[in-house]
Amino acid sequence: MTILDLSDGDPIHLCGWGAVPAPLRYSNSDLCAAFGFPPEVAVQVEDRIGTRFRHSCIDLRSKEQLVAASTMAHDAVRLALARAELPPSAVHAIIGVSTILDHFAPSNAVRVQKLLGLDSGLTFDLVGGCGVWIQGMTLAAQLLRSRLAETALVVAAEPLTRHLWSLRRTWEVLAFGDGAAAMLLSTRHRGPFLLRRCALTTVGNLGGCREEVMTIPIPGPLLPPLLAHSDRRDPALPPAGFPDAWRTSHRADLAAEWAPPHMAAAVETVSAGIDRRDLYVCPHQPSRVVLDALRERLRLDPAQVANINPDFGNLSSASSPTAFCVRFADGPAQFPWTVLAPVGTGLTCGAALFERVDRGARPGPGPDGAA
Repeated sequence: MTILDLSDGDPIHLCGWGAVPAPLRYSNSDLCAAFGFPPEVAVQVEDRIGTRFRHSCIDLRSKEQLVAASTMAHDAVRLALARAELPPSAVHAIIGVSTILDHFAPSNAVRVQKLLGLDSGLTFDLVGGCGVWIQGMTLAAQLLRSRLAETALVVAAEPLTRHLWSLRRTWEVLAFGDGAAAMLLSTRHRGPFLLRRCALTTVGNLGGCREEVMTIPIPGPLLPPLLAHSDRRDPALPPAGFPDAWRTSHRADLAAEWAPPHMAAAVETVSAGIDRRDLYVCPHQPSRVVLDALRERLRLDPAQVANINPDFGNLSSASSPTAFCVRFADGPAQFPWTVLAPVGTGLTCGAALFERVDRGARPGPGPDGAA
């Protein structure tokens, strides 16, 4: 595992953060009705993975996308800037991270730059699944350390539910949600947290298995939208004529088996030497099963692990930072150390360690619909 130790050099402050869910909120029963699933599926999904609600950028009645990923990203960035009490002009670099895109180009980072009214600046976009948040954080830290920028935004934006039609199993349709989250890092402006360490790795061999946890083929975004039928493997779903090679493949069994140990290893790596009782963890949020397994591996109390899955579902790359924002008052604001621990297809995983240096930190503007 690659470790970036930030104890030397100019301190990197986390001075702002914000998260927004997509505008529409659906229960398990709402999605079952929209897709024609038996009503008992709603209960089964909650029992199986813990998800009860999720937010979506898709109107299930009209089958139209109501808000763009870049719009959600901009809203999250505005919250982060408000929390930091900084104008958009303070931003020198924007790093966009995502699993699903609305557009191949211009990228989300470029679109956010324009929405902020900025005339110039560094922009990057990373597309890499649920674990890509830690790649964005690591890149931002390196930009700041090399003094190519003094203030950098990392923003995740996910319109995942526009691709639910391509999933192969009924329960997976109810697993994901849409939203955006942003964090503002700076060597120039002070904040209540310092970024101390980042760890990052991609594991290609999962106990002898080299299958991908999740695969989203390029043609997927070019095919019909949310409720287009497909020849999924699940017999409860209606068939149609799209080839199986274009379907999204999600090996939830591999995720449940391998996400907890690799997330735990990343958390242990960045928090080495820290009393475990002083630690709060904001992990990726795929399911209650994964979160419980992670907590048991790290031997943490339930109050030390953020769990927003019941009300937000799996937000992919936005999961960890949204968990930070939603659970700020009872987690990051209370514990001396906070770890964001994303994991995703690849299997890419890592962690970012923050030290709370301002004990007077209070919640800033929070996401609508926060638990």
